Parts: sequence; structure tokens; C-alpha cells
Amino acid sequence: MVKYERLAEILRQRLAAGDYALRPFPAERDLAAELGASYLTARKAVLQLLAEGLLVRCGRGRAVPAGGCGSARPTLALLAHGWPTRGLLRLERAFAAAAAAVGLPCRSQRFFHWDDPVLVETLSRSAGTLLLPPAEDPTPGAAAMLHESRTRVVVVGPDFGPLGLHGIDHLPPAGVRLGLDHLVALGHRRLLVANVQPHCHDMRARLAEVQAWVRAHPGLEVAVADRPVASGTDTVPAARALARALLADPGRASAALGLTLPMAMGLLRGAADLGVHGLAVVAIDGEDLADELVPALSAVEIGGLEEALAMAAGWMAGGAWSGPARLRCTPRLAVRETSSPP
Repeated sequence: MVKYERLAEILRQRLAAGDYALRPFPAERDLAAELGASYLTARKAVLQLLAEGLLVRCGRGRAVPAGGCGSARPTLALLAHGWPTRGLLRLERAFAAAAAAVGLPCRSQRFFHWDDPVLVETLSRSAGTLLLPPAEDPTPGAAAMLHESRTRVVVVGPDFGPLGLHGIDHLPPAGVRLGLDHLVALGHRRLLVANVQPHCHDMRARLAEVQAWVRAHPGLEVAVADRPVASGTDTVPAARALARALLADPGRASAALGLTLPMAMGLLRGAADLGVHGLAVVAIDGEDLADELVPALSAVEIGGLEEALAMAAGWMAGGAWSGPARLRCTPRLAVRETSSPP
């Protein structure tokens, strides 16, 4: 295969995958520089795709994916703030499946602040966007852009209803009550609730639910240890260190709720470090990993997420939105080996 044919095949694969749905198709000189080819080779590859009908000339003669001066077909986007986590990867898989069910490709994008140009580009080029925002409220400019966007946007987590956006409450605070009620039902009366994750909308809501639950149970001894680390800090070693400090107390609790999976894992590891046996532990959101741990970790899991994402993808594809503007998933408790009595 000659070099221009190899470049043409790379571009065919990219077009089929929707790689140029959310960003412009490059100019021939840019393609040549990116792929390590000469300008003439890149130009010949583009001409080949024009002949095949995969590209068309648009505007001032620039090649774009067939279907007009934009993407070849509508594309959905998952736009998430920050670096990937296991929970985000799970959400990406579920949303990609929901998009495929309505016949549309899905692309994942990352942005790192509200004025990130990736946010503008994604909203302007996608048919629909599933947005996972940062903890901070949007800047006035970003708020105006979201409110005025013609793209159908669904926000996962915080309520952006005042901006006219639909949303999914994927792990409502009721899950905190579910976990604490379970520990009490096991017979525990001295409880520990711990967190090291930086505060975001979800964490603030969980902490508020903890305080409400504590006020409603004055006969129980509940210690709340909220020690958020700096943004960007690895929470796993921080969780283990906090657990060791808390469990070293002779009057320690007999059961603990980790407000995240890393915190719950830190509690288990800290207990093992200190030789503490029989500590009952429940995590908020097992992130599809809790059942793989040893011992298997009891966790409040997300219920109904796939159904909510299916509705969101269908609406983004042009369908109707049925039900409340903000869908609420139903938390469920998965009882495993760490659900032990006192």
C-alpha cells in the first residue's frame, strides 16, 4: 500500500468513528504535519476521500465530512470536568450504549474550567451534551452560554434548572440514609462517617444529609470526620491515613460509612493496618468495584441510571422528554461481607 492510501485509510477510520464531529476537519498542511507525510501525500489522500464521497468541498473549498459544512451526522457528547475516574468511565460506557440505541455516535470530551474553549466547541458542534460540571458554579459567561445554547444539554449532578437545563440526580442524598439505617439495623450504636474528597455538589449534599440524619437520631453516637484534601490530590492514601488516625482511638466506632469508595477502602485498609477486626463498613457508590474487593464491600449503588441516560439520549436525538425536568435515580443497598454486627 502506498503512503497516501495508508493516510486515506486512517482518515476513513476517523470519519467512521465521528472523530471530526466535534472539531473541524484539518487543512491538508495540518494533516501532513500531524501524520508525518508530505503535503502532496496528504492532499492526494484527501482527494481520494473526496472521490469516495466521504468528504465534500465547503465554503472556500475546504474539505469537510460529507453531509454539509459540519459533521457527517449528529453526534452526542459527554463533557466531563477534570480527569477520568472509574465512575466516569462507567458513565461513559452507559451513555455510549444509550446513544448507540438511538443510532448516534458519542464522543467524550474533558474540560478543566468554565471558560475552557472545549466547552464552547462541544456545545456548538454536538446535537446533545451530557454535562458533568465542576464543583464551582458556572461563570456568568458560561451560565449565559448554557442558557442560550441550541444544543440539548442534560446536567448530571447539580441542579441547573434555573438555567433551563434538564438534569439527572444520579446518586441522591437519600443513599446516605440508606447506608446509615443499614448499620443501625445491624445493631451498631457508635458510628463513624468519613470523607476526604474535595467538596463538590454531590459531597455537599451527602454531608448535609448526614447532619440531618444525625439530628434525627439523638440516641446514637455519631462522629463525622470531614477532611477534604486539596483538589488534584490522590484521595486513596489520604483516606487510609485518616482511617488509621480515627480507628486508633480506643473508643472507636464499631461501624463506618465512607462517603466515597476510596474512603471506604481506606477504612478497610486502616482497620487492617491496626489489627482492628469486625469493623462494619458501607460505601456510598461502589463504582462497580465494591464486589471485587476482599472482603466484598457493602455499598449504596446507583439504580436506574441506564434508564435515565436512555431518556436523555432519546431527547437529544429529537424525541420528547417525559417526566420531571430533573430525573432522579433510585439508590439501592448491596449488602456484602462488610455488613457485620457488633
